[in-house]
Amino acid sequence: MRTATRWITGMTGAVLALLTLGTTPASAESTNFDIPSSITSRTQPSHAALEADTRPSADAKCVNKYGFRARGVTAVGWGGGPGHWQVTWRCDSN
Repeated sequence: MRTATRWITGMTGAVLALLTLGTTPASAESTNFDIPSSITSRTQPSHAALEADTRPSADAKCVNKYGFRARGVTAVGWGGGPGHWQVTWRCDSN
């Protein structure tokens, strides 16, 4: 009987811990920033080309801002003009 009581007490604690973890508010943040492209084409390059050109800088900027909490970057906008193309990236943290 004593073993069963310990098991039930242990399970109750585990269930309470899971419920507490599940209800903890998220602390994620996000930041948008523009990364200029090195592509100097007069016509707008493809989104894929602009992303490939600017992603390393976006990743570095995201890690610089959030450190180990950096979750990743997502391209959310493309723009600029002839010779001055840029990508707007959203950086998310955990």
